Formats: sequence, C-alpha cells, structure tokens
Amino acid sequence: MATRTFKFLLSCIFLFDAKFGLSTTTVSPTTLTIHNVEKIRPGKSTLSEVKYIFGTPDHELFSDGKVVFPEPGKYKIWQYDRDAFTKAATGKLTSIRVPRLTFTFEKNTAPEHVVSPKDEHSKAEHATQYKVIGANWNIYEDDPEKKFEVLKSQFRSAHFKRSEEEQLCSHLLPEEVYFDDEKIGLSITWLKTKKKVDSISWSVPGQSRSVADATSKAEAKKHCRIW
Repeated sequence: MATRTFKFLLSCIFLFDAKFGLSTTTVSPTTLTIHNVEKIRPGKSTLSEVKYIFGTPDHELFSDGKVVFPEPGKYKIWQYDRDAFTKAATGKLTSIRVPRLTFTFEKNTAPEHVVSPKDEHSKAEHATQYKVIGANWNIYEDDPEKKFEVLKSQFRSAHFKRSEEEQLCSHLLPEEVYFDDEKIGLSITWLKTKKKVDSISWSVPGQSRSVADATSKAEAKKHCRIW
C-alpha cells in the first residue's frame, strides 16, 4: 500500500509540468539510463547501491516538512534531474532542469549492518539500512521509449495486464492506462490523449501496483476541489 501511495504523491509533484509546463528536450548523461536502473532490484538493493551507480540525488523529496509520511523517518525519496531545453514563444531556447528518475526507499526494521557511531564509515553503513521499494523513470517527447512498441521490444519477457485509472473527479476524465507485470514488478503508464508512454516504474516483484487503494483515492478526491 505504501508504494501505491507514493506513486500518487509523485504524480502530484509532476502535475504542474504535465499540465502547464513547456515542451522540453532532455539531455541524459551516461550514467542516467534505463539499463542502469534495471541493475537496481526493488526489495533487495540498498540506498548505498543507488548512490554508487547514480551519485548524490538532486533532491530528497518531502524532507522539508511540507509533506508528512505516516511514519516519519521510515521512508526516503530521491530525485535525479536532467538538463533540458524549453522553447519560448519568441523561439529562444532556455536551459532548464526536469525530473528524470526517482527512487523510493524504506528503512529496514531489522538492519543487516550494526552501525557504530565511532566508525568512520558509519554513514555509508547507515545507508544500507534503507532498501529500494520502487523506482520511476519519466519519459519525454524525444525519448524513443514514448512508443509502447519500443518498450515491448525492450521487455520481451514481460506479460502485461492492462488496467485504467478510476474516475475520481466528475470534471476530470482518467488519462492514465497502466500495463503491469506484477510478477517481475514492472509497470508502464500510458497517456490516452497524447498516445504516448508517460513513465516506467519498477516495484518489489509480486506486489500489486494498482492505484485503487483507499489512501490515494482519498487524497485524490481532496484535490478534485482544487483542480
């Protein structure tokens, strides 16, 4: 349930870009690739492993107290941004930063490593107490993965089950279509209006990534009055 709730919270963060943002072209560095994301195994990989591959995140989301998790300190969300260019009405290109990749971590109830405060590597050891429970890769207009056929060729072993978002706001029609393979923990979000892939998500294999949990529904209905 926690992973499903975080998925909703992350969608709120990117809502402004999706509804009001300008058209962007991303520029991804060598380390920030889908291939490298697949090296991370939700449920097994640690925060330290993510940092080793991708480095320090651009943002640690919800660390400013504006959003409160049910259990403070139990979860972390890291966001990695990438350079992009936006074209203004004048035709001038402007460099901006856009969210590309996020990881959600959950603190182990029984850490594998006991940390000694006197240990000079205590911070690194402490990081291993947080396990990855989810990852989300945002797709942009110049990404070949925006075409569902491209992703199907990349994930040949996946067996996707299609589902659609429930309509929670009377004045907003559901836009997202989900293609999930719960067995391997892979999910693709496709946008009906734009006819393109919006994101790729990885979660702990065997755990449902359905959006139909009570918590996310309740939060979404609150925003219906705002939107």
